[in-house]
Amino acid sequence: MSLAVENKQEYAELLANVLPQVIHTEQENERCTAALENLLRQSKRTPARERMAELLALLIEDFEEKRYSLPPAAPRDKSAP
Repeated sequence: MSLAVENKQEYAELLANVLPQVIHTEQENERCTAALENLLRQSKRTPARERMAELLALLIEDFEEKRYSLPPAAPRDKSAP
């Protein structure tokens, strides 16, 4: 579900406070994760806060996929017992 950000001032303030960016380090990941957890704890989130949570989740997911992804496994040799 895509929510339009109606209150651009609120979203701008969230951006200024969180300063989301592509994550390159564990420290940046921890900071973004903490910001996301803070947003998710709020029972009533505005569309601006929902969008910020979505952005942070994408940034965290991207970092963690690159940082912690497992290399592809070699195919199993069917002739081995």
